[in-house]
Amino acid sequence: MPANATLLAYPSDGVEVVLYTYQAEQRGWLRLAGPQWRHLLAAVPGLSADQEYVPTGEAPRSTQLVGAYAGGEYEAVADQPGGFRVLAMTRAARYPVEVAARRLRTATWRGVPCLVLREEGGWLRLRLRRPDPDAVTTTGAQCHERGVYEVWAPGGELTDDRVVDLPYPRRDE
Repeated sequence: MPANATLLAYPSDGVEVVLYTYQAEQRGWLRLAGPQWRHLLAAVPGLSADQEYVPTGEAPRSTQLVGAYAGGEYEAVADQPGGFRVLAMTRAARYPVEVAARRLRTATWRGVPCLVLREEGGWLRLRLRRPDPDAVTTTGAQCHERGVYEVWAPGGELTDDRVVDLPYPRRDE
């Protein structure tokens, strides 16, 4: 999720209302809607219309942005349109990274290439990287949305389990 992404509402009078903005450093959403718009939030289950900050929690992530800055490696954030920056608590400390990459964990199960989404008690949640009818049949994967097939697999049965970095092209290339 890029820093400062927004959740918008379009009430019947046609105006655009910014409800929340994503604060990547705090891993949560900051409420921007003023009192006149709180009624738009009242119908959201599990959320108080007066709640000013909604943390996203520390759910397991299947991928992570990383970047190089001054010889070190740091977690990065997409800060568009400016590119990628070091994840920091304040905007002033969000230095532009020299190189950015998407880090993910891949593995093969039953001969099918997969992305490892999460791990729980020796079992791994896998997403098929190239779901075709044979791969779906071989793994018993279930469709979660169009073109997205996932399955739980015993961790001991995976082969070629590794973490890979997929670099983003540099701006000067």
